[in-house]
Amino acid sequence: MKKRRMTQGWYIAHLCLTAVIFALFGLYARAESTTLRASLPALAAFVVCAAALGLCCHAHAVEEGGAAKCAWKLTLTELPALCAAAAMARLADQSPILPLGWIGLCFCLHVWNRLWSRTAARILERAHPPLRAVAIYRTRADLRALQAMARRERLRIVRYVENPRRMARLAPALSNCEAVLIAGVSARLRGDALRLCARCGVPVYFEPSLREVLLLGAEVPRGFETPVLRIGGATPSPVFCFVKRTFDIAASATAMVALSPLLLAIALLVRACDHGPALYSQVRLTRNGRRFRIYKFRTMRQGAEADGVPRLAERDDERVTAVGRALRASHLDELPQLFNILIGDMSFVGPRPERPELAARIEQALPEFALRLRVRAGLTGLAQTQGQYAIAPRDKLKFDLLYMRRMSLREDLGLIVDTAATLLSRVGPAVLRALPSGAPEIAPQFSYARQL
Repeated sequence: MKKRRMTQGWYIAHLCLTAVIFALFGLYARAESTTLRASLPALAAFVVCAAALGLCCHAHAVEEGGAAKCAWKLTLTELPALCAAAAMARLADQSPILPLGWIGLCFCLHVWNRLWSRTAARILERAHPPLRAVAIYRTRADLRALQAMARRERLRIVRYVENPRRMARLAPALSNCEAVLIAGVSARLRGDALRLCARCGVPVYFEPSLREVLLLGAEVPRGFETPVLRIGGATPSPVFCFVKRTFDIAASATAMVALSPLLLAIALLVRACDHGPALYSQVRLTRNGRRFRIYKFRTMRQGAEADGVPRLAERDDERVTAVGRALRASHLDELPQLFNILIGDMSFVGPRPERPELAARIEQALPEFALRLRVRAGLTGLAQTQGQYAIAPRDKLKFDLLYMRRMSLREDLGLIVDTAATLLSRVGPAVLRALPSGAPEIAPQFSYARQL
């Protein structure tokens, strides 16, 4: 809570300073009208709208994802506020506004946001140094997950405890630390560590089990002599469903119109690559197990699965075309799914749809995987913004269940902004990494590597 308030305070300070800079340079008023009174309505509209959208999207912590991602998130949440400021300025002064033009203004805004993010990251690093943490793990894979967690939470691991057997070995390590990271140990040992850290007031980060994820969001009914928890299914309210569906229709229609030149250009490139069809459709699963056809730009050569056997894509898959490799790296091949959102097969936010054949194979080893089908499939989700793309089915299920337990319009807006910022901050390096290099990296049987 303290960290979130600090982040929100930095965000409000950034908005106010941005508004003052825009006022000084006259970006909200005409060159002939430099009075502060003419720009006050626009400045107020910018600060209010940007603050509302930014705080709704969990503000922007510079330590989470780096300064580049934070700068893109700032820009994406402030662009709608610029539209509101332009409308207010138009009402206050019936004359053209933004003399530098929208393109120049957006460029200046993003450059300023990058400078702010880098400066804020350095100030926060000096004012709040990383906490000393202890990593408790069982395997090397668990250690890598804890190290990634420590980087995201700005923790400095000072001691490592590998595969502890008894609490007596943990007690000395936990006595002089400011945070604890746990992964892969037994439930009993983890419970003992949690009780010890609770007595000492030390924060603990650990990977929850499926049972613990299901317990999140449990209701506490009244009238019982002993504490009772009630766990229900993912049943959002009718009002939320109506608002979510209205947003999906409006946003997908607007995006299809705004991105129509880009969609046409990509279609022509795919068509010119091997003279095949630009679009590719595939059967996927959505809410209640209903099958639908998902649309994507074709990234593989024709007849890639002529034998009818579904196969996951590899790193340097020979079936991927030159244009398709760049589309996959930048995720632009997913843009035709805006049509799936418009017609109601998908939503902007939700569990990613899976192929029926692969879903059946996963459910044989993980029956709880079918719980993802309680809500409509989505273009992006918590697993795509918090985890990596090639993520294990069990971890993906945990992320999806966490989202289903706290579905809200605020959560959806935050995930959309996170997804856009992640894509914009990584699209260049991702395209460069898409070039063929080295030996192929085979995806595991149940991995979530890119599919056809």
